[in-house]
Amino acid sequence: SIKPGTHIKISPGKAIIFHGVVKAIGKPEDKIVFTSSKHDSSFGSLIFNQWSMPGSEFQDVIIEKGKDFLWKERFYSGALSAYNTPVKLNRVIFRNNKGDDAFNAKYSNSIVESSVFYDNAADAIDLDFSAGVIRNNIFVRNGNDGIDVGTSLPLIEGNWIEKSGDKAISIGEESKPIVNNNVFY
Repeated sequence: SIKPGTHIKISPGKAIIFHGVVKAIGKPEDKIVFTSSKHDSSFGSLIFNQWSMPGSEFQDVIIEKGKDFLWKERFYSGALSAYNTPVKLNRVIFRNNKGDDAFNAKYSNSIVESSVFYDNAADAIDLDFSAGVIRNNIFVRNGNDGIDVGTSLPLIEGNWIEKSGDKAISIGEESKPIVNNNVFY
């Protein structure tokens, strides 16, 4: 478990790879922060992969200045990457991440609720070969898509998506999402 108020500063280009269950549960007034150890650089990625245990949860967390990471010939394209394992994200702020995605899920049935994505360099959320839920989030000024789904079937509902660099929601590659009650501005 990671305690409320903990600040984890990660060296530029480095990653944290989680193999167990992670409970990063902050408080609204005492958030857990994952950031770069250098003001002008990005860390690699926070990674959950096929060796991670299901059941990890982030709540009242800030993830900023992340990018991506290559490890054992696999590219993890998000500041937070969930590969072949589900994670639950609630009230997580993703901001100023420089990689291809702020949050990337591959072969993952993750849940992202009541979170905020702003000023990320490319896609805020990118789902590949995944299901899961994307509900009641706010997306503002992300460099590419607010939500990008490829060969995926998530539930996408109740989100506010504003000023995306490309599409609010990109649906491609045989995806079959259920999209309800989202606002595009």
